Amino acid sequence: MKVILLKDVKGQGKAGEVIEVSPGYAKNFLLPSGAAKEASASNLNTIKLQKEADDRKRAEEKKEALELVAKVKGTVLKIAIKVSETGKIFGALTSAIISDELKKIGIDLDKKKIVLNDPIKMIGVYDLTIKPYAEVSGILRIEVVGG
Repeated sequence: MKVILLKDVKGQGKAGEVIEVSPGYAKNFLLPSGAAKEASASNLNTIKLQKEADDRKRAEEKKEALELVAKVKGTVLKIAIKVSETGKIFGALTSAIISDELKKIGIDLDKKKIVLNDPIKMIGVYDLTIKPYAEVSGILRIEVVGG
């Protein structure tokens, strides 16, 4: 019996796959638990349309991420923050602060998309990696000055 998996099933396959299983396994386990549905023509068509919509959505997200990286590429973000006489920052400059400063200049980037290995604790110029999408990354240059 052919079924379409709605969830990942260990030893059988991943969600969205069409697999062949024994009728007993399908009727007694997969269908009642909601892990699969019968592979009828209408269900197959629905899955196909859903995959196409997901592909279009991913392509649009990737395009937006590439545009964001291009916008950030030539930008030097200047952040004024309170520092001591030795140039050490009181506290630390985190990705949340960097994200807020980017929003002020019109670039909307979530703090989770900024790769910051260690918080910045000294004034200076830093190159940070941003990853707005899985396969897309870029460099954001920030200049930390005392303020």
